[in-house]
Amino acid sequence: MQNEQAHEKMKKMEQDNLSKKQNLFPRATDIPQTILKGTPCIQTGYLVDGEIRIWDGPRQEVLSPVWVADNNVPKPLPQG
Repeated sequence: MQNEQAHEKMKKMEQDNLSKKQNLFPRATDIPQTILKGTPCIQTGYLVDGEIRIWDGPRQEVLSPVWVADNNVPKPLPQG
């Protein structure tokens, strides 16, 4: 009997922990569109001696330090 109670208690604790983890990060859909306007920002121009030049070489994705939940899986928000 005690074994069953301990098992049920452990199961409830695991469910509570999972629920807390799933709600730890905001969903991307929870972020107002006014905040996300213009993201990701793909910038190809750069300034050299007062002249804006265009970069057509390789680029690397820039990720935000803010993470969001996508299908309850946390991941960084792309910025550019």
